[in-house]
Amino acid sequence: MQPFLTVRDKDIFKVEQNEEEVEYKLRVAVKGLVFDDVGRIALISRSIFLLPGGGVEEGESNKEALRRECKEEIGCDIEIDEEIGFTEEWRQKVGRHQKTYFFRAHVVGKKGEPETIEDNEQGMFISWHDEDEVLSLLEEMCSEKTEKQYAGSFNVRTNLAAAQRLFSK
Repeated sequence: MQPFLTVRDKDIFKVEQNEEEVEYKLRVAVKGLVFDDVGRIALISRSIFLLPGGGVEEGESNKEALRRECKEEIGCDIEIDEEIGFTEEWRQKVGRHQKTYFFRAHVVGKKGEPETIEDNEQGMFISWHDEDEVLSLLEEMCSEKTEKQYAGSFNVRTNLAAAQRLFSK
């Protein structure tokens, strides 16, 4: 299977460096377009809006990782409906090759509170939006590319591409 989007530093920051000189370390991550019972989608935010998710831990499947991450970040148990596909990021500045697998999922039971205390202490909040709002917020985040938001500059692009892919079905 091929990625539905590949993003490199030069696609965002217009850098002129030889990528062949960089040693990349692979990181596998998962993200979810998680719907509540009225069709709104979860976004988490510190300084930018993103889909819930994170890194896959050793011995964990992608689906197990997404279930864990959603419980930690949005306080919800989820059921996964379908895999949307994956993206690849080649983060030259930090030597990371990231594959992020995206899923459509829905909340099972009641919405809870995030379990990750450090996220709450860092000012993270959760909000729920309709499809148009999700697209609009992620598009807006794509225009704010700074070195300070290095990882976020990659994440918002892949999150937006996944949302567009799902909503265009």
